[in-house]
Amino acid sequence: MLVELLSANRVLVGATPKDKLALLRIVAEAFVADDQRLSAAEILRVLEDRERLASTGAGSGVAIPHGRLGSLAEMRAVLVIIPRGVDFDAIDGDPVTLAVALLGPLDQPSAHLKALARVSRTVRDEGIRAALLAADSVEAVISTLRAQASRF
Repeated sequence: MLVELLSANRVLVGATPKDKLALLRIVAEAFVADDQRLSAAEILRVLEDRERLASTGAGSGVAIPHGRLGSLAEMRAVLVIIPRGVDFDAIDGDPVTLAVALLGPLDQPSAHLKALARVSRTVRDEGIRAALLAADSVEAVISTLRAQASRF
């Protein structure tokens, strides 16, 4: 479940990035703020490399930037709520208001794919998306995700 991949330090409510690159930088910094052993520059490079293949803007205001690092032992996520939205080259052309970034271990590609699938299912649910976008605090986001996790 998404809530298990997050920490309070990796939930950002009310972000205002000016563009896609700024959002990816915010994500990289959030991963590092929670684990000083990580490198924001390396995370940004991994996320940018993935975006060059194709945008991870999935539509409906959602982006799921992701990548894998050799220095990680487990899956981790950063959730960013962007009330005003940001252009992310999404498949539907709409601005992204909810980004869930995933990083996983380099040697666990199947765990990475499973996490991507779970996150995608979660944020594709219109009710969950609406509740997350309405959340005004980290605690409200975590509470919403815990409630969602208990439904399944």
